[in-house]
Amino acid sequence: MGGGYLENKRDELENVVSGLHPHIIGISETNFFKNQDVENVQINGYKFIPSNTIHNPNLQVSRISVYIHESVVWKLRTDLMSQEFSSIWLEVGLPRKRKILVCQLYRDWGYLNQTNNSSRSVENQLGRWVGFLDQWERALATDMETHVTGDFNLDFLKWTR
Repeated sequence: MGGGYLENKRDELENVVSGLHPHIIGISETNFFKNQDVENVQINGYKFIPSNTIHNPNLQVSRISVYIHESVVWKLRTDLMSQEFSSIWLEVGLPRKRKILVCQLYRDWGYLNQTNNSSRSVENQLGRWVGFLDQWERALATDMETHVTGDFNLDFLKWTR
């Protein structure tokens, strides 16, 4: 689910939850701003988790969010996260089961509400991508099973022409 503000998609999200009962839901393009009330996006039985970019004073927005069901044993892996781009890393599992690492990623072309387009430069986009690859390498170095999902914004069609 993507393409809008999370508060406007709450009914749609609740329909998905009631029909599928997922343990983890990762959502791209949530655009949850620091000044928004978490209660307006809370889903019963789930913990809402925004990305660390919400704490970046120049951004103050989470382009992705994760909901995790209360039955899941989890830990937010802030050691694998950054305030410079949207990724959420979780160590998750069920009680008395082996834990895995799960990442929700959003690779944006540029930052929202930026007064100039410097974040859209190839150099800055590449810098954020390299930052994510560093996170991924550190996650793999834990020897835990690792799953990465999200919106990578990579145009496959441009590479296959």
